[in-house]
Amino acid sequence: MRTIVLITESSNACAYGVGTYSAQLKLCLQSSPEFDLRVVHIVSGEDKEEARVRFEENGATIVIPQGPYYTADKDDTFQKGVVRLLRRYIHDGAIFHFNFHHHLPLARLIKQYFPHSPRIYTIHYQNWTFRTKGLLAALEETLQRIKAPDRSLDEQLLCDSFFEERDMFASVDQIVCLSQYTADVVRQVFQVESSKLTVIHNGIEAVPNAPNGQRGMTDPMLLYVGRVHEDKGIIELVQAFKQVLHYYPTSKLFIVGDGVFSAAMKEAKGAWGQIIFTGKLERDEVYEMYHAATIGVLPSYSEQCSYTAIEMMMFGLPIVGVRTTGLTEMLADGENGLSIPLEREGDKGRISVVALSEALITAIANRDKLTKGRLSYEKRYTLEQMGDGYRSLYNRLLS
Repeated sequence: MRTIVLITESSNACAYGVGTYSAQLKLCLQSSPEFDLRVVHIVSGEDKEEARVRFEENGATIVIPQGPYYTADKDDTFQKGVVRLLRRYIHDGAIFHFNFHHHLPLARLIKQYFPHSPRIYTIHYQNWTFRTKGLLAALEETLQRIKAPDRSLDEQLLCDSFFEERDMFASVDQIVCLSQYTADVVRQVFQVESSKLTVIHNGIEAVPNAPNGQRGMTDPMLLYVGRVHEDKGIIELVQAFKQVLHYYPTSKLFIVGDGVFSAAMKEAKGAWGQIIFTGKLERDEVYEMYHAATIGVLPSYSEQCSYTAIEMMMFGLPIVGVRTTGLTEMLADGENGLSIPLEREGDKGRISVVALSEALITAIANRDKLTKGRLSYEKRYTLEQMGDGYRSLYNRLLS
């Protein structure tokens, strides 16, 4: 039996996309008896908490608490403590699968203390996309000024995050890119050789009774699912929806998820009766929302391989989104939805509120024609396809 060690943590990312990814990867490996899955979950907590191991039918979960306050020296001690604990439960020769580039110190120690263990890193996000709002040209231009004496603080921070990610890429044996877009960026901008890159799209377990398009609601219902944050284009979405109300005055916008509500709620003034903030919902409740909605909206500045987009496709829900990063290859205009370009404003990306509102209005009017979302899901984003990709990669590294 081959051991796979999946490294996760408690964070906002794990409450959303990375958490869904980990759950789906576990499902993939449950049907593969040749793999023994060990999940290492690093949680923020009090120093007095103790590590614990929970053995399950298909593997084990090792929960490791991390105290709330860490200096560089203390963090180094913590990382070495993690490795000592792992050596009690995991043999050298297992695959270590990382999901966060800030786990770089741990990856380096794993390389030292588990010299025969291959290391994988899945790119769920890249920091440059947050600092530039998805504008790749800004990263490339900053790197050209890397030795400029008049470099700004923002440029310095962007360079620092670039080198941190590049160091993580150098510390692993294989990098999983969730989109071809990301693979191209890592190869061309970060100068990583193609042989080190594998593209495996996210997948999700199918819902058998999910509808396949043909939504005939009288009052349009627009649906956003995800973190409530400026990085997700939530402010531009609220502004655009208020323009939609001029054409569809009985329409509603449901914003599902938790996060930073104050700015979005302030922007919603004047339309509070038609913009509903639900907070975070359980999975079955979210699926009910997909079933009821007219149009799904993904106004993010950057995504790798959005699970929200995959779920919307699975339910045949037309999507309006932005052509940026990994979303570029997920959205097929006129088939599973409509997309708008990411514009440029200075050294940042910009989402045009006018373009977004026009796309929403067009999508509502043509919703019965944008019915190929389920086909997009079945073509590329099923759980079976995801499982085949990872089983092939694991077997290749262990052969």
